[in-house]
Amino acid sequence: MREEIAAKRAKMENTVPGDAKPEPRVVIEQIRFFPPIDLPESTQIELFQSLQKAEFHSSSNWLEEIQEIPIRGAWQNNGYFKIKSSAEAHLVDGDLTHLYYSVDVYVDEGYQYRLGEVTFRSADPDERLVFSEDELRKYIYLNHGDILSAEKIRKSLDGLKRFYGTNGYIDFTATPFTEVGDSTQTIDIRMDLDQQRQFRIGTVTVFGSTPEFEGLLKTKFQPGDIFDWDKFEAFFIENKAMLPPDASPWNQEIKRSQARGTVDFRLDFRGCPDPEAKSALEAPEVVPLR
Repeated sequence: MREEIAAKRAKMENTVPGDAKPEPRVVIEQIRFFPPIDLPESTQIELFQSLQKAEFHSSSNWLEEIQEIPIRGAWQNNGYFKIKSSAEAHLVDGDLTHLYYSVDVYVDEGYQYRLGEVTFRSADPDERLVFSEDELRKYIYLNHGDILSAEKIRKSLDGLKRFYGTNGYIDFTATPFTEVGDSTQTIDIRMDLDQQRQFRIGTVTVFGSTPEFEGLLKTKFQPGDIFDWDKFEAFFIENKAMLPPDASPWNQEIKRSQARGTVDFRLDFRGCPDPEAKSALEAPEVVPLR
C-alpha cells in the first residue's frame, strides 16, 4: 500500500514545479481503540469527529500530539486520570496535498475516579481566607461523587480567579493539589489560594470624551471603590454609543501601584478619530460566570 501511494505521489510531483510543492497534510480517516474501552460512545464519536476535522503537518509529531491532548483529554474528562496509551498509524491513501491515515490506539484506562472532598487553604499560612468556604465552593463545577473532569477543574480555577478578580484581587491564583484514593476510586482536591492584595481605584482622568460619558464614568468608578475589570469592561460596552467607534477598554492606560494597592485610569479618546473603524467593543462578549 505504501509503495502504491508513494508511486502515485511521485507521479503527481513530476507535474508540479519544485518551488510549488506543498507539504502534505495529515488527515485521520479512521481511529480504532484496543482493547474494548469503557469511554462513553458519545465521547468516542465526538473525539473521532474532532480528529477528522483537524489537519496536521506531515513533518510534525502529530501522532504524539493527538495522544497528549485530544485522546488523553477525552479520558481525563471522564474520570480516567491515569490513562496510558500508545498509537500506531497506518497510511491508507495519499496525494500531493494530503496523506490519509488509520490510527490504532492501545489504551490502559485505569480506574475511573470521582470527586471526593474539596478544601481551600490560604497559600500564606499567616493570612486567612478572605471569603468563606461556602462562597468559594460555588465556583467548583463538580459535586461530591461526580465523575472527575479535568475540563471542569480548569473551569473551576477560572471561576475562582474571576470571582476574586471582581473583588479587586487581580493577582489572585489558585493551585489544585490532589490526593488519590485508589481503594475508593476518589480524588480529594485541596485548593491553595494565593490571594495577594486587594486593589482599589486611585485616580480617574479622561480626555476627549463627551461630558455625559465622563460624568457617568466618574459616577460609576470613584476613588476608593474596589477595582473590578469586568465591571469596567461591561461599562464600555453598555455606553459605546457615547464613544468613537474604535474606542476600546483594552487600549486605555490602566496603571496599578502595588505599594498603594490602587489602579489609576487614564482614558484618552483623542487618538480614536476613525469613524469607519469597527468598534473593538463588538469583539468580546460578557458572559455570566455561571
